[in-house]
Amino acid sequence: MTWELAGQMLEVCNCGLLCPCWMDLTAQPDRGWCGTAILFDIKRGNVGGLDVAGRKVVMAAEIPGAFANGNFTVRLYVDEGASAEQLRALEQLFTGQLGGPMAALGPAVTTLLPTRVARIMVQHGEIVTAMVSEAGRLQWAPRYDPGGRATKVEAAEAEGTSSDYGVERLMRQARRLVSGVLAPPVLS
Repeated sequence: MTWELAGQMLEVCNCGLLCPCWMDLTAQPDRGWCGTAILFDIKRGNVGGLDVAGRKVVMAAEIPGAFANGNFTVRLYVDEGASAEQLRALEQLFTGQLGGPMAALGPAVTTLLPTRVARIMVQHGEIVTAMVSEAGRLQWAPRYDPGGRATKVEAAEAEGTSSDYGVERLMRQARRLVSGVLAPPVLS
């Protein structure tokens, strides 16, 4: 089944300043473990010809150490506006069953919790806030240098962008680092 998505991907984790995984997939998280969530705000796209424009998906994960060591526990939240058919398609896509970047995470995931349908509300602006029913609130805010310019990271090991779904390199790095380390993928 083919798919194509365009939109915004925003990632947040519980590290103090910046997710160290973007710099070094073998780095230990600030607290020794990572609580992370990635919002996919789909502006346009389809999965196998099924229109999924306007849908939102949040992938929440608990990672007990360095990203490269795997052993992730993951749960998907799909917005309540999704039809049953869209829910199935998005679940297949974001659990890696349809290939692509998410399939590369398969070897790192040891526990996949059941998908939950949730009210996912996103407020865009300088600060982006997403509310995921009672599961929680995600918030992204830019950091500024002394001159008042928004800071950015370039040429990171797990290079991707927060403005699109350009996470292919991240997933290639993850696959390279975890292949052969963990049991066969549970997501693919």
